[in-house]
Amino acid sequence: MNYKKFKNHILRHVFVLRKNLFRYRYSNIAQQNKFVIVPLADNLLSVGLTDHLKGIVSAFYLAKLKGYKFIIEYNDNHSWISQLKKNNELIYFNEKSMVTWNIFNTRFLININRKNKVIKEWSTLLKTKKNIFWYSNNNYIQIIGTKNWQELWRSLFLELFDEEIIFKSQVNYKIGIHIRTSGCFGDFIDTYNRHNNVETSKHILLSNIKDYIVNLNLIQKDIYLASDSKFILNEFSELVTVNCKIIENNSDISHLNKSSQDDRLNLIYDFITLINCEKIISLYSDQFYKGVLPLYCSIIGEKDYTIENI
Repeated sequence: MNYKKFKNHILRHVFVLRKNLFRYRYSNIAQQNKFVIVPLADNLLSVGLTDHLKGIVSAFYLAKLKGYKFIIEYNDNHSWISQLKKNNELIYFNEKSMVTWNIFNTRFLININRKNKVIKEWSTLLKTKKNIFWYSNNNYIQIIGTKNWQELWRSLFLELFDEEIIFKSQVNYKIGIHIRTSGCFGDFIDTYNRHNNVETSKHILLSNIKDYIVNLNLIQKDIYLASDSKFILNEFSELVTVNCKIIENNSDISHLNKSSQDDRLNLIYDFITLINCEKIISLYSDQFYKGVLPLYCSIIGEKDYTIENI
């Protein structure tokens, strides 16, 4: 997380004082309503698509409970979200904020991965009468112990995003496989020096993945493989269907804020394709990062989901 850029982003909004210290100018929206705003700003939070969506949907739930307006602020580099959004009045997308907030009328929530703080924060946010600036990648709906949280999360997601786009896929595969390697053993580079023999580990893992795919007894066009590893996609492109654009463009889809616009759209393609698979499987190894993208794809698509250790 780039704290310097994050600080500058906050300061641009916090210290917006007009002629009178306690008199502020608001747009028409802010004059009539309080709001929850979620910023999608470059280089502030290095997370993947699912982390963004967990935070967005949690903030939307809070806005609904409090009767607040919900706003996502994004720039051209995050136009991936405009590819999915619904054109309705439940949500406002802006390149520049439609409102002015400050330290006197706004409570700032900044929580990156600190799940132990969630319950206390949620209680405080429910009580506050201030506007809320939301910056978190946690799924508050799940952590606070909401009954049937998956059903609620799905319904909220589909209030925000267009079902015709989400459930529109040119091909519906029987099996969708997801392999997330980044963070520990991405493209078989030993990032944390945890392995005595990288080549041996690499050979064993590739062999296990191949055996698993072959044992599915399905033809290539029935299996879709999504991965943040170009090496993985290349290695198994003859056994399964892959997003060739990720390989051709030398894409980096591990973190949205570090990716190009084309890379982000490729990730959205993987996201939608997995949602529309009949069954979703996550292949996991101790050397890999346990991504949650396939779990949320299964929740949205209401599909069977399993984690297979390889």
